[in-house]
Amino acid sequence: MKRKSLLQIIFLCFLILFVIESFGQNEASNHAPVRVALAGITHDHVGWILSRKKPDIILVGIYEPNKELAERYAKRYSIDPSIFYTNLGKMLDATKPEVTLAFGSVFA
Repeated sequence: MKRKSLLQIIFLCFLILFVIESFGQNEASNHAPVRVALAGITHDHVGWILSRKKPDIILVGIYEPNKELAERYAKRYSIDPSIFYTNLGKMLDATKPEVTLAFGSVFA
C-alpha cells in the first residue's frame, strides 16, 4: 500500500509542476518580450542567453569591443551582426533596452 501512495504523490507532484509551467508560459505569452542588451560577451556563461530560443526576450544589442570575438559569436549563435556595437553608450542609445546584462571579464 505504501508504494501505491508514493506513486500517487509523485504523480500529483508532476501534475502540479505541469500546471504551474503551463500557467507561466501562458502568462509570458500575454506580454511583449523584454528588450535585452548585453554589455560584453567575454564571460563563458553568456552562451545561455545567446542560444535562448524562448519568445520572452528579444536581444536588441550587444556591446563587445573585441571584433573577432563578436564575429565568432555572431556566427556560432546565428546572430545578426548589425546588433553588435563597439561603443556601449551608442548601443544603449540606439537600442533602448529594458534590461542590460553584463557578461564581461571577471578579471578586471
